[in-house]
Amino acid sequence: MKPQKENGDDYTSDDFDEILKQFLGYLNKANVSIIDLSGVPFEVLSITISLISRIILIFVFIFQN
Repeated sequence: MKPQKENGDDYTSDDFDEILKQFLGYLNKANVSIIDLSGVPFEVLSITISLISRIILIFVFIFQN
């Protein structure tokens, strides 16, 4: 992820949709994104997957027109 915008400004919470697009590879219109969770301990893996899935679901329904 890029820590700053292309114009050099820092990201704020208003830029959440842009940050999530970078995370998912949506800026390049990629159809498939692979999130490697192999380093996440088994005890918290299901919670981590649930949270990431919810963030993506909210992104799709709220931020996409």
